[in-house]
Amino acid sequence: MLTEAGVEDEEISVATGSNARRMRSMVSTGTTYRNENGPMTVLLPEKMSGGRGYTITKGGDSLEIVPEGGDYTLSRVGDNAIRYSDVYENVDVQYTILNGTVKEDIILLEKQDRNNFSYKLKSGSLKFNLNP
Repeated sequence: MLTEAGVEDEEISVATGSNARRMRSMVSTGTTYRNENGPMTVLLPEKMSGGRGYTITKGGDSLEIVPEGGDYTLSRVGDNAIRYSDVYENVDVQYTILNGTVKEDIILLEKQDRNNFSYKLKSGSLKFNLNP
């Protein structure tokens, strides 16, 4: 299950108990959701725009994954997932929290010429290595 979290000035406040809205319906602008439990904290924004993506945090380490392209502003939420509709023409993208991890599904509603989807990684203090 995911609970609502508000992100302001890099401070994260999480609604819990009876104040938490579950990911079962459309949500208001500016809402961010997080998993309720698991080894990592996952923050999924209602809308990914303006260089904003989803964040995975464990301990003091954090990784933000930002889609490069597409329109991630039309979303619908479910029990443990958020689906962005019409990211590209006839392409939806869904992120699902499963066993404390994030699963991304790129849903092709029709045959596509597009077969490349790019992301920017923002890591803070983490370092990346390219393994050939």
